[in-house]
Amino acid sequence: MYIAAFSLALVLACAEDEPPEVSYWYVQRGPTIGGVSLRAVDAAGPNDVWAVGNQGKILHYDGVRWSFYQLEVTDLDLNGLEVTSGSAGWAVGADGLVLCYHNGQWYNSLHLTGYDLYGVAFDDGRGFAVGDHGSLFRYDGEKWEDVSLAGVTADLRDVAFSADGKAWAVGDVGTVLHYDGSGWAKVDGVPTDERLNDVIVREDGVYAAGDNGVIIRDAGGGWRVMSTATTASLNGLAAVAETAFACGNDGALLGEKDGVWGPVDLDVGPANLNDMVLVNDAEGWAVGDECVILKYRRAWK
Repeated sequence: MYIAAFSLALVLACAEDEPPEVSYWYVQRGPTIGGVSLRAVDAAGPNDVWAVGNQGKILHYDGVRWSFYQLEVTDLDLNGLEVTSGSAGWAVGADGLVLCYHNGQWYNSLHLTGYDLYGVAFDDGRGFAVGDHGSLFRYDGEKWEDVSLAGVTADLRDVAFSADGKAWAVGDVGTVLHYDGSGWAKVDGVPTDERLNDVIVREDGVYAAGDNGVIIRDAGGGWRVMSTATTASLNGLAAVAETAFACGNDGALLGEKDGVWGPVDLDVGPANLNDMVLVNDAEGWAVGDECVILKYRRAWK
């Protein structure tokens, strides 16, 4: 199903006394043969965007151009990223690596485990990191501690906070965990056994995306499968207000309208898209293999 509202450079119908609105994605940085695979992207603002990838590569966008972070912090793959402000952030990666960003510099902080970590999220100074074999770690503002659940051995791929301080984690074979503010528990009744790669929390519910084009949502009455127009593995979700997108393998890029996810009309080639972020409902980025970077803009024509 084609979602016209998210087609490339599409003019939306507006009132006669308003200029038409244009909403589109475009390639901001083209593929580099043998280039870096970018695994995660996050932003403190439209002129302060970070991306991380394999071999410890870190990129920054200052509102004008993307550039590589010049100091070599690690040569391990970086898989997850959380930018909490213009002067603070966290990245996680292979062999349990945790990097800390403070006042303009990235530091090799510590290794939490020998397992790879894939996702990290923070809220009000507290944080969680997730990874292989059910690895789950909590940061209390001073130190990290292992809070992995007994019996949960599936790889956990992502974690996200809700506005009320609760959290969700997702992973392989349809695994969903919920943090109620005091402890974690495994969620039953998830309607898929596909690997879930990303999770976000919106005002109308919790969304998770995964392999074979799966997107599921819990709006308070249990998880339900949403309609999508792809069988590609979906790796990233991003949403602000009514604007929502998903990205995935083989250049898959979807937009959501009225509860249905349809393709965005943009050919980015065969590169996998691994993560995305919206800084507001009119600007965002997606990153992927071969150092591909896409930018989203919505403006008045």
